[in-house]
Amino acid sequence: MDNFWTSSQYKWLNHQYHSSKKIAQSNDEEIFPSDSNQKHYVLVHYLSDIRNVGTKIQAHQRVIASAMIYYKRFYALNGILDCDPILLVPACLLLASKIEECPLNAKTLHQISMGKETTQSYDSKDFTPSFPYQLSQILECELYLMEQLSFNLTVYHPYNSLISFLKDSEMSENLYQNSWNIVNDSYFCEVVLKYPPYLIALTAIYMTCLMKDEKDKIRKWFDQLYVDMKQIGEISEEIINMYYMFRDMNDVNSNVNKQLIQGLEKVKEMRKNSYWTTV
Repeated sequence: MDNFWTSSQYKWLNHQYHSSKKIAQSNDEEIFPSDSNQKHYVLVHYLSDIRNVGTKIQAHQRVIASAMIYYKRFYALNGILDCDPILLVPACLLLASKIEECPLNAKTLHQISMGKETTQSYDSKDFTPSFPYQLSQILECELYLMEQLSFNLTVYHPYNSLISFLKDSEMSENLYQNSWNIVNDSYFCEVVLKYPPYLIALTAIYMTCLMKDEKDKIRKWFDQLYVDMKQIGEISEEIINMYYMFRDMNDVNSNVNKQLIQGLEKVKEMRKNSYWTTV
């Protein structure tokens, strides 16, 4: 029976992540300076669209999570020049819904991506200034995405581990949701590409207990696990930095926000110049 430790996801953690990031960065150096985080902010901005569109179409959380992993893996291997992020968003959701066996309606996904209400009239050849792609291009992008991921599409998530650990930890039940939210937010970090799912689940519990003043109780529980607390600390730091990044991205006076706007303008110009007319 297949499991995480024999999966392509585990192989990715050990071999592919660091080498692929260098390739993807070099692909975009003519557009995004290598000495800035501009590209990173742009990719996070569009990554948020996966959650937003997925929520609007009422996709299962595992579908949204798998779609975010596909998106992050794609851009760890490729540059923005290779595919418009706004086109990859529905392609990731569509593919993830099939793999997770919770299929989404492609036409409805196209409508929501265009910013239209599902009650409005629809044609598969429709497009809008904010989403200049037809349904056929989403379907083509889905195939392209599968190829780029080498058809390694099974994703292991922290959710099952989190449920088991929460029951065993004796943490107050009213704090369960907080841990769940931290796991959901971890998909905006690189930790989901770098660490096993069970460590992310443990980190969510650890961070929750620190924030809610249950650290004495949880410290005894962690002592029984023989887990590497250095890794828990590293994951915690990345998640905390992610929260600070989102704060700055939403602050119109911050340098991060200014870099994001500059980056989004570059993507718009690339779109005008038909970089991604076809996938």
